[in-house]
Amino acid sequence: MAKIEQLVSIIIPFYGKWELVHNRLLELYKIIPKGQIEIILVNDASPDTSYEGGIGWWQKLDFHLIRYKQNKQRLGFGGSMNAGAKLAKGDIIVFHSNDVKILGNFVPDIFVANENYSGKVLIGEEIIYWDSGWNTFIVNSQKVTVPYVNGWFIACSKELWNEIDGFDPIYGKFDYEDIDLSTQVLEKGYNLYGMYSKKLQHIGAQTISSLNVDRMSMTEKNKQIYINKWLNRLPEIIDKSEMSDDD
Repeated sequence: MAKIEQLVSIIIPFYGKWELVHNRLLELYKIIPKGQIEIILVNDASPDTSYEGGIGWWQKLDFHLIRYKQNKQRLGFGGSMNAGAKLAKGDIIVFHSNDVKILGNFVPDIFVANENYSGKVLIGEEIIYWDSGWNTFIVNSQKVTVPYVNGWFIACSKELWNEIDGFDPIYGKFDYEDIDLSTQVLEKGYNLYGMYSKKLQHIGAQTISSLNVDRMSMTEKNKQIYINKWLNRLPEIIDKSEMSDDD
């Protein structure tokens, strides 16, 4: 078991749905020992004000340090995560969707993975290495499936974060930021790592419904953006990648 000697910054963005954030904070309060983490809440220009009293209440507790950032305009998932990362003081950064339940202390698992790969690894609760319908592309008449860390929970060292370009803002509000981030890491010859710890549970379709028409059209648009950005480089990236997990 890795010793917990470094600080972990946990970034949780939100757009409305304050009750999800409140529940995550309660779980962190109950499960993660004091001194192991700081929490960064990023308000993505939320249209309601239900969060105002709640954030102040949580910040007054003498437990985890909670930083707060309010975007002047809506940046979406990736942009909000990037904004939170700029405030992070931790040696490890965790990008945590607010619809992911915390069932156990995942911090030691992150440190084990990070130490095993000398800080050059993108960590998730799971890696999608099969054709999910999002990550398979036709390159020179051949199917290429790109492995990626599922975006609802991603962690990496501050060192690795500073070496990549972060979440690319070209994807806007919705999808493909996690596939793009994973591809950036693979391009550099680094690894993806799945913890499969069962200490996290993705509720799913809570922050944005999978049936949202705007999302569906944006997903198709973002797929084309990803193809335009990466297609010519994908065969080389996949050939030199060495995905790792402990499934």
